Amino acid sequence: KKTANETPASLPPGWTVEVRGRSTAYVSPDGMTHFSTLAKVQRYHKQQMALAERFQQQQQRHAEAKKREKEKEALEQKQKQK
Repeated sequence: KKTANETPASLPPGWTVEVRGRSTAYVSPDGMTHFSTLAKVQRYHKQQMALAERFQQQQQRHAEAKKREKEKEALEQKQKQK
């Protein structure tokens, strides 16, 4: 197994390199995902970052919509009281 100071600089944070005989495996921080090449790791990492960004945007839009809905309900309640 390679040590941390021998890992490629282009490896995403937390990933490790395992060398067994002539094969090299790049292992994700959670230990569940393995890839045979650095290019595959980078492609996977890029896809995961894009997914996380889309999820965050979706959550933000959802929170804003909920806030608008609550404001609308509060305004309607105020108007009913008049």
